[in-house]
Amino acid sequence: MYSQISLHMNKRERVRFQVNLKCRLQRPGTEDIEGETLNMSRSGALIKLTDTSRNGNADCLPNTGEALKLVVPLPVHSFFGPRCIWGEAIAVRRCNSGGECTLALRFEQVEIRRVEDSTASAISAPVM
Repeated sequence: MYSQISLHMNKRERVRFQVNLKCRLQRPGTEDIEGETLNMSRSGALIKLTDTSRNGNADCLPNTGEALKLVVPLPVHSFFGPRCIWGEAIAVRRCNSGGECTLALRFEQVEIRRVEDSTASAISAPVM
């Protein structure tokens, strides 16, 4: 028999996979926020924000409930060319701890997009 606690421990809808890729979060009217994916599923992602200058300033960070766009450049494959994961997401949790910030996202829409040659260098530029 399952205890009440075990029934409520895992509320995730999908299996998450550890995926460590550079990414950018886009917010209307602000500069892009740089980060790295920690894990992803079909329904969401956990992102560690790597732009440390913003991590100390809560006003620069996305709030819970805020709509964002996520761009994750994928490793280039000779057959497919440059692609990225593009998605519209809602921030569902933000955790600031020890000068680091993680952001949990729920995808509203996600797709794999072809990156045009003119934007490939900008989107795959190293994130510092």
